Amino acid sequence: MPETDEDVLAEAAASEIAAGTDKIWIPIEFLQENIPPPKAPLPALSVQIGRMTITERVKLALQGGKDARIILSHDSNKVVRRYVLHNPRITDGEVATIVNSKMTDEEQIRIIADKKEWLKSYAVRLGLVRNPKTPLIAAVNMLPTLRDYDLGRLAKSRDVPEGVVQQARRIYIERRERKTTSS
Repeated sequence: MPETDEDVLAEAAASEIAAGTDKIWIPIEFLQENIPPPKAPLPALSVQIGRMTITERVKLALQGGKDARIILSHDSNKVVRRYVLHNPRITDGEVATIVNSKMTDEEQIRIIADKKEWLKSYAVRLGLVRNPKTPLIAAVNMLPTLRDYDLGRLAKSRDVPEGVVQQARRIYIERRERKTTSS
């Protein structure tokens, strides 16, 4: 739900970009996965992105390469951060990096936790469970899919909510007891 004029502008730009009717120009280098070295010294990519308008950043979030996505995943505007996750070229590794960051906001976490395709990645699931901003019910539901080693570490962690710690401890103990009785 847009809250500021900038958010409204960003949402409108995203609609135009998705429809292919935008007239926003983005340098081709920003759209490539591996940016070639420049012929002449250029300002750093983050500086160039910082100079862009909100509509240019939204387009870059939706279509940009890996370096641009990494920078924009921490953008000051939440709409830009959200559209990074809608980029069709984003990888599970990038999503895991976003989830493991303490700067990731709750909206990004919810979007990631709701996308079944990303939950197939063990690193993404583990990152979501470890992130204190993940909704408790989502984190607890992912615990049974984790390895014993990670459950043991979560059972002792002080960085995750107490509900996650208790549930991790319960599952870890149950698995250990099953192993000892089956041996």
